[in-house]
Amino acid sequence: MYLDKKLINLKDISLARNFIYGISILWIVFYHCALNIPGGFFQTIKAYGDCAVEIFFLLSGCFLYFSYTKNHNVTCFYKKRLKRTLPYYLIFYGIVFVSFNLIINFNPLQFFLNYTMLDFWINGLGNSPWFLAGIIIFYLSYPLIYKIFFEDCKHKKISISLFLIILSVSGTLLSIYIPHLRIFIYRIPIFLIGCLIGKFIYEEKEMKFYHLLILIGFLLVGKILFSYFANISIFRNIYYIPLSLIIVFLLSQLYKFNEKYIKIINTPFEYIGMFTLEIYLTHEKVQENLFRILEFFKINVSFNNQIYQCICISLAILISIGLASLIKFVSELLQKKSSAASV
Repeated sequence: MYLDKKLINLKDISLARNFIYGISILWIVFYHCALNIPGGFFQTIKAYGDCAVEIFFLLSGCFLYFSYTKNHNVTCFYKKRLKRTLPYYLIFYGIVFVSFNLIINFNPLQFFLNYTMLDFWINGLGNSPWFLAGIIIFYLSYPLIYKIFFEDCKHKKISISLFLIILSVSGTLLSIYIPHLRIFIYRIPIFLIGCLIGKFIYEEKEMKFYHLLILIGFLLVGKILFSYFANISIFRNIYYIPLSLIIVFLLSQLYKFNEKYIKIINTPFEYIGMFTLEIYLTHEKVQENLFRILEFFKINVSFNNQIYQCICISLAILISIGLASLIKFVSELLQKKSSAASV
């Protein structure tokens, strides 16, 4: 039957991983910056930029499955994840927070709250990177998620049902009584969906035509809910779930097409995709603090100035790639010295 026609091998998502990450981070940077490119198309792309954050959480869930399936050692899993996320944050944000919370404005308590990312959990959006604070929670909880959803057990259906009920109730209560956590809580479903899809990608399952029709159906329902209840933020995230999935599927096929005919198009996006977390952490801080520095030196520039915004984007990418490469070099050097000393 035509409905059973195979459209996509989900393995394509794994192959296109850095390409999708690269496009997603540039989308987020465009969303966060004050660049104003004329034209309805670009304004729509910019308005939907936070959908790229959903893609980040989706792919994080997907590829955590790969990592944990290959090695079930929880300690090794945590070390690998924290090694990937924390060194850049500790150095770059350490410089930022020391400069502004200890040198310019001497406030040790605020420095502690910012640097530990507790400020987000206590006060909401501010100086601490909420995305990193949230993704660390997902990393820490992943072994439990894997055990509940993917390991064989006697009462698996009951375990999954209880987990989802507890998660739904606690998430609802937190979103009501601590509303600033909604930006994280509303991303939990897309992360869990990513965890499930990660298994399908790992097993090289295929997306069929009827799967696409179901996704489009959810997309239309989500769009209707979002349109009629725009003041209720959760409906935006519900709408973004099928939208993110469709975008990821389409980008994986675009990558595959480019690899076959015009491979060079993929290269810059793949390269940038290797530094997505670093660019995510860097761009807004560069954009915000460079403006403060210019104001301090009495250099008159408008925050919305297009040249200023382009400089911020370029500088953020250069800092991200440079510092991340330096951290990797030093880490490998120390590892070699450690290995040589132990021989």
